[in-house]
Amino acid sequence: MSAPFPTPWVDHLILPDWFRGFDPLFQESDRAAGSYGRNLPHWRYAGASYFATFRLADSLPVSVLREMREAAALWESRCAVVQQAQDGAVSDQAIRDAQESFQKEQFIRIEQHLDGGHGRCVLRDPAMRRIVAEALGYFEGTRCRMAAWAIMPNHVHALCCPLEM
Repeated sequence: MSAPFPTPWVDHLILPDWFRGFDPLFQESDRAAGSYGRNLPHWRYAGASYFATFRLADSLPVSVLREMREAAALWESRCAVVQQAQDGAVSDQAIRDAQESFQKEQFIRIEQHLDGGHGRCVLRDPAMRRIVAEALGYFEGTRCRMAAWAIMPNHVHALCCPLEM
């Protein structure tokens, strides 16, 4: 599916010296206080940088969201069946690898739909983009460091590092 608007490509990005990529397998002792779970686990590590994508509410069709929830539920049930069939002998690493593979597939699918330009795409409007850009930079240096961001017509990508408060 081709996007109805040009997709900006960055052929290189020079990361700042303070950038440290997030590693979910990082030492448990280095996990910052305040990690929590809601619909998905959220990890926080002191000094780690994060890539975040957020989107407008109408950017993914309801049918796609439903299909993705169903795929996740099916994946979970298949994992449980395999675990049970193997009497729990499936290694933690194998489970992590399978989960990472599934999540990558889901991420690619979401990105394809977002780049498809669904919804009203209000961020095409320069005034709306300016509001988002100002919001992204509002806490620069006090609550976070922003390495880069891209404001798309219906979603935003940001590369940032939260600061200790």
